[in-house]
Amino acid sequence: MIAVTFQGRFPYTISPHRWTYPKALGTMLAWPRLDDIARFAVERRGYGNTDSGVGLDYPEREERAGQVRIWRWDWSHQKIKTRSFHIPEADYLATLAGLLRLRGQVALAESVEALQPLPIVTVTRVPDPFYIGNYALEPFAYDAYHALRLTLELRDFDRATEVFQAREAVTLPDGSGISFPGDGTVFLTLVRDHTAQVSEKLYEAILPHWQANLGPTH
Repeated sequence: MIAVTFQGRFPYTISPHRWTYPKALGTMLAWPRLDDIARFAVERRGYGNTDSGVGLDYPEREERAGQVRIWRWDWSHQKIKTRSFHIPEADYLATLAGLLRLRGQVALAESVEALQPLPIVTVTRVPDPFYIGNYALEPFAYDAYHALRLTLELRDFDRATEVFQAREAVTLPDGSGISFPGDGTVFLTLVRDHTAQVSEKLYEAILPHWQANLGPTH
């Protein structure tokens, strides 16, 4: 049995929702000074924090133009591996501008916003009930973690329940998704063409809708 507990360790909510925004925010929060991050963005300079194992750089390959690469060390292996993925630079900058405005650093936010046309992103200091990092699984299991993350990405606890009850296939904006083969399992499509398969019983157990200690919006 998997227990899901809301802990609110990541004290921010970003709107509108897009999977790239929390990735960007988590990266810049790993650096001790936000004004440094703003200067790095203007200079288009990469950075990395070896204490937390998180960083960012600017790809040189032509096909990656307009993107930034976020890297993170995976501490779960005996030999540390580096996980990385690319997101639009505009998403990164918009998230940075939103965080700067939250911190009252309006002039720095405007300098970032002047770099290129950006989407409007608002960052508020409220733990997001749909962010996977705000939950703990006991005991931890990667299959349950993936199932929970995809469920939370629906951004609606009631909707998540409906999907499960109707055995409805769902594809999320980042290409991941949930489907029901009809054999008592739930098939999870993850990013980078990875997949996982969990029992319907496990999936039902981790659905936040049925937990007693949910996020603050339930």
